[in-house]
Amino acid sequence: MARKFLLTSFDYVRPKDPNISLASSSIMAYLKTAFDSKETSKTLSLHCRQYNVKNAALEKLSARVMQDIKELKPDIIATGVPKYIVLGGPQITYNLKGTLEKFYPYGDFFIRGDTDAGSKSIYNLSELPSPLLTPGLVGHSGFVRWETKRGCPFECAFCQHKDSYEKRLKCSPSRITDEQTWIVQNQIKDISIVDPIFNSGGQEEYLQTLNGFLKFGYTGRLNMQARFEMIKAPFLQLCSQLQENGVQVELEFGIQTIIKKESQVIRRMNNLKAVVKSANELHARSIPFEVSLIYGLPEQTLDSFRSSLEWVKTFVKPTVIRAWPLMLLKGTSLYDMKNVYNLREKMLDEDLEELDKSRQYKGIPHVVESSSFTETEWDQMKSVALSINSENLNP
Repeated sequence: MARKFLLTSFDYVRPKDPNISLASSSIMAYLKTAFDSKETSKTLSLHCRQYNVKNAALEKLSARVMQDIKELKPDIIATGVPKYIVLGGPQITYNLKGTLEKFYPYGDFFIRGDTDAGSKSIYNLSELPSPLLTPGLVGHSGFVRWETKRGCPFECAFCQHKDSYEKRLKCSPSRITDEQTWIVQNQIKDISIVDPIFNSGGQEEYLQTLNGFLKFGYTGRLNMQARFEMIKAPFLQLCSQLQENGVQVELEFGIQTIIKKESQVIRRMNNLKAVVKSANELHARSIPFEVSLIYGLPEQTLDSFRSSLEWVKTFVKPTVIRAWPLMLLKGTSLYDMKNVYNLREKMLDEDLEELDKSRQYKGIPHVVESSSFTETEWDQMKSVALSINSENLNP
């Protein structure tokens, strides 16, 4: 009888998300390619379960997991219970060496880094199978999350995407082309590119990706995260061409703060002149874009947060502006410096999703106090953020 491998994931599932997350589908694609041959299928069968943590009661979620385990009776579980438990992901990767057994005493094996690379310490994304092109893996309702590269050239203190250019991983041009063909053939009309900064890592590569959407006649929504200072004329030209061909181009930019002292602490400096220049060029081409800020930053005050917001409204004039509360993520330098700035976290009781259904707040710790602001002032910042998070600013 074949041994059963069960991959479990606990995800915040949005209404339009595919039946399996990009992370889980990448892992399953690797496992299927490595083990799902005629020979190994007799000794190992692969299974995947995704659990939605959105507004989930712990008792009900645990009961559902245990019921699935009881019915399937797996021999190996990636995040689960009996026999062998394999743990991976950001919470594992960014724990200090020697502490994993303390925090996860029931784990048998731990994988740091990208779990779909298995035991490979150095790899290229082109060596890994595509989750979109692996038969019978990804079901969808016209929407996919898609990647062309992993890692980021910057080292923002609040972000886990802290890889240097040398460590960045890229999909091969042939894989990108094949996936774009699949996207068009399967009539996908909504794409969210999850690259930390799409317009980085080699202009020729990301321009080729955009040209591919023109070549294959894609029409639909195309969401990308970009950086103002890295915008160049060819990128703008292709965005305009895509719009002319029926593509709904959406660009997202994270400014976070314009205050120098705050920017230095979070290692996220902005070239404000370049930001305004690029914003004006986007307006000239009628390309919509979103700008985000963060509140609850070290050295921030209620007044400085308002100053950042007013500057963005006055000089950048984005189509949409949003502000998010700061979370401290393991593996980030800000997480390690929380005592330096007296950053106090609090589990939020209220559910802020009434205004923004794309993010989860309830049950997640957020910074609500520091050396530079009180919890009362943080509440005021939150009120300001909530007042703008659903507001569209016409350029």
